Amino acid sequence: SQRINSILETADGRLLLGSNRGVYHFDEKTGEENLFRKEFDEIRVDDMKQISDKLFFATKGKGLLMLMGDSVYVIDESKGLASNLAGKMTIDGNDLWVATNKGISHVAFKGKDRYTITNIHSSDGLLNDEISDILLLNDTVYVATNAGISFFQKDADFTNTVAPPVYISSLKINARAVNDLRDLKFSHDSNNVHISFNAVSFKSFGKIVYRYTLVHDGDTISANTLNREVEFLSLAPGKYNFSVMGMNKSGVWSTEKAG
Repeated sequence: SQRINSILETADGRLLLGSNRGVYHFDEKTGEENLFRKEFDEIRVDDMKQISDKLFFATKGKGLLMLMGDSVYVIDESKGLASNLAGKMTIDGNDLWVATNKGISHVAFKGKDRYTITNIHSSDGLLNDEISDILLLNDTVYVATNAGISFFQKDADFTNTVAPPVYISSLKINARAVNDLRDLKFSHDSNNVHISFNAVSFKSFGKIVYRYTLVHDGDTISANTLNREVEFLSLAPGKYNFSVMGMNKSGVWSTEKAG
């Protein structure tokens, strides 16, 4: 009674229907459709695959759902997936290649629920990040996009080994811009500091992690952020040292700090 996006016969002989409103089990004897699992209710499922004892569901909005035994695991953007809008999938042994609207995710399983994810984007050479289908033929991955077909060897290394240079782009004290960043000295009430910074890495798809550190009289404030700016309010009088570095999508940090 609704749109069916994918079908799958499981290893134990069940016929599953992936729809815009969840996953249903179709009983061939009675012709009835019953909700497969309540966790999938009202979730659009575009593709389904099985690897050994794992069932995978590519969803629009929830990323990749993995059913193993009685447990449902979520593999989404917070876990490293390229996008929560996942589409077609293809299997390579214990690995899964997932098409998304933001590129490809190669999910390599190292154990029952242990895995690593490598994402491939247009910045790595794909014609487009909007992937409609994906297929593995021998050792070649073929990718269908609205701009044509891209293909590459499945063991191709897309690691970005170039350390991103980072620099301070602007400094504001009490909302006033400071142009000369050398030998900075201010009055005790000039204690609201806004610092902007940027790292250059064309292959990181804008996903650069920054780590900043502010040291004052032996006390250190340090944090990681995806933002390219940080603000410190009502700083106590004293001498401060600020530095920042960036990490590209392959985990390579800047060789020199900016500060």
